[in-house]
Amino acid sequence: MIMKLRKILGGVFLGAMLLTGSSSVNAANPEGYFDLVQSDSPNQIRVKGWAFDRDNVNYKVRIHVYVGGGVGAKVPSYEIKADKYRPDVNRVHQGVGNNHGFDSVIKVDGAWTGNQTIHIYALNDVGSGTFVELGSKTVNIKTNNRVTNHNPQGQVFQVDSPSDYTLHVKGRAWDDDNPNGTVRVHVYVGGTPGSSVPQYEIRADKANHTFEDTRNIGNSKTGNQTVHIYALNDHGPGTFQEIWSGNVNIKSSVSSRQQNMASAAESMLGSTKYNGYCQAFVKDVGVKIGLPAASAGNALGAFNKWKVSNSMDNIPVGAAVYLRSKKQGTAGYIHGHVGIYVGNGYVVHALSTVRKDSLSYLLSKTYNYLGWGWQAGVDLR
Repeated sequence: MIMKLRKILGGVFLGAMLLTGSSSVNAANPEGYFDLVQSDSPNQIRVKGWAFDRDNVNYKVRIHVYVGGGVGAKVPSYEIKADKYRPDVNRVHQGVGNNHGFDSVIKVDGAWTGNQTIHIYALNDVGSGTFVELGSKTVNIKTNNRVTNHNPQGQVFQVDSPSDYTLHVKGRAWDDDNPNGTVRVHVYVGGTPGSSVPQYEIRADKANHTFEDTRNIGNSKTGNQTVHIYALNDHGPGTFQEIWSGNVNIKSSVSSRQQNMASAAESMLGSTKYNGYCQAFVKDVGVKIGLPAASAGNALGAFNKWKVSNSMDNIPVGAAVYLRSKKQGTAGYIHGHVGIYVGNGYVVHALSTVRKDSLSYLLSKTYNYLGWGWQAGVDLR
């Protein structure tokens, strides 16, 4: 008969609970042995052994069972008790009593089938001492070939923004149609499939179908954003499944005015209005967000009036980036060239059309770097 067990997902709570004991070498730690593990039915394991604590031989030691990893691992873990009749233990360890065995059948998650290492720990709840690992054994956990859920499944453990413009996601995803296959995971920031928002793909191809990824998503979606995470259905019938959605504060040290300047510039991508009048484009973007319609004649004039720094280090988002053609006699040499820095190394600028290029590309091909400044001399930070 399958026992009703208290399951502790992810191992976080379990790891914290286990590590509260003292590590004194003179303490009476629990004693025990992990006899066997076997899988006789799909998604089930049977574990058997014994444990007692000489600090209180009447106490029934709690046993923690980890599937697929040890203490601290993000794996399923379960609790049972060593309270079953085992007279052989008392015969060898006289005086501890007859009821210190454990023999339980545990239902495990469908993602944790195939060859898995089972770790078993005896907890130290009485007296001093610390928990003890009774052993680890590998078992091939059977899979139910009669698949009832053809859609992929998943769990998401963590979604956060550890630094500016980054998103970190961690979880696992699996598909019962192919227990050993890899599931693709799609992440959307600020929207759902079909919307024009930052999106990217990762793969649940780490141990036990887990995934973890930290990605620079650019500066178009910062602040409080809704993130949607989907497990794709690549194996058998069924459809993709949303496995997580929630709000995440995407970190950014950029002010709202800087962000508005960058966004306004990107909103004009593809425009043919300016036909190389790059400073007119920068001026119009500034006016669009409320800056004065200050005139500088051309890019070199703007550089001479509003330059802040000649350094390429830490160019602020929304700043004007001033360049000059490498080829003397050209318009780009005589008048200079200017664009708006939108972050992540990219500049939006006007040639025959308004386009977005990496600064490194522009410097490798056509231009020399002069410096950066603020359109109309207005610091947007």
